[in-house]
Amino acid sequence: MANTKCSKYRILITHPDIPAKALNMLQEKGYELKISQMPKESSAPPREILLKDVQNMDAILWFGHVKVDKEMIDAAGERLKVVGSMGAGYDHIDVGLLHQRSIRVSNTPDVLSSAVADMAVGLALAVSRNIVTGAAAVKQGKWIGVHPTWMCGPTLENATVGIVGLGAIGSKILQRVKAFDVKEVLYYNRREKNKDEANGACYTSLDELLKKSDFIFLTVPSNKDSKGLIDKNAFKKMKNTAILINSARGDVINQDDLVMALENKEIGGAGLDVTQPEPLPVDHKLLKFDNVVVTPHISSATFQAREKMAVLAAENIICALENKVMPTPIQRQ
Repeated sequence: MANTKCSKYRILITHPDIPAKALNMLQEKGYELKISQMPKESSAPPREILLKDVQNMDAILWFGHVKVDKEMIDAAGERLKVVGSMGAGYDHIDVGLLHQRSIRVSNTPDVLSSAVADMAVGLALAVSRNIVTGAAAVKQGKWIGVHPTWMCGPTLENATVGIVGLGAIGSKILQRVKAFDVKEVLYYNRREKNKDEANGACYTSLDELLKKSDFIFLTVPSNKDSKGLIDKNAFKKMKNTAILINSARGDVINQDDLVMALENKEIGGAGLDVTQPEPLPVDHKLLKFDNVVVTPHISSATFQAREKMAVLAAENIICALENKVMPTPIQRQ
């Protein structure tokens, strides 16, 4: 077993603003930390810097969506033992290649579920209750004093809610929407859950969920089955008042089809914390609609969630270097 105080292990921290609690955990083990720096006016170290920084590292605490692909893994070299990703999704990581090379890899599921669920419900309210549009009207001096239908929108009360992907995040959304006295909650998964797991939600086909739901939450992982899941055919099945919320990945929705559905008033609106690409260009058509709210992939952006994510990533790295079982390994695909 590896010596827990051994200073030979070199750990790359891929962003300078990773919460200090996680860095302290690694330093207390005697590990040598290298922290990637970002160019002026950048929000994260770019790929070219990371490709240099990963060389001769034993472990990487990875944050962001720069791809951990063959080029990055080759650049790291033979010393690399573990990649601890600070995030739930791992579609940007070549998990198969890491396993093939006997490099351990982990993510941080569950610890961000509550934060993401809060944001998803917040987006639903922002779109349906015109919160963003209303706030903009105030700032622009367009406040209409008295009008019976100005800024009116649908309510969650007595609504049918559909959740596509009743996993950790979807289950948290379920808990939250119940507090709004919704009529019913439908869900679609690859498998039907037992009664206790479903927590009162009703399993149905994707087609039925799309047809019946007033609010639709997407929380599925990004994979070959979910890519483009919500396309022009899906939009035609939805109510023309339905509000679509995406907290999954941008490629789960065909964005060109979404623009067309909005232009044709086939749905009532959309709240998107994820897009394709990211960042979304400022001249993108999606940003022209008053009934669309787009946020910059910040669903897990609470101080508490980000610290928990960083700490869990550090715990995974420590366990891997000490030849222990990691708390949240990514299993072989």
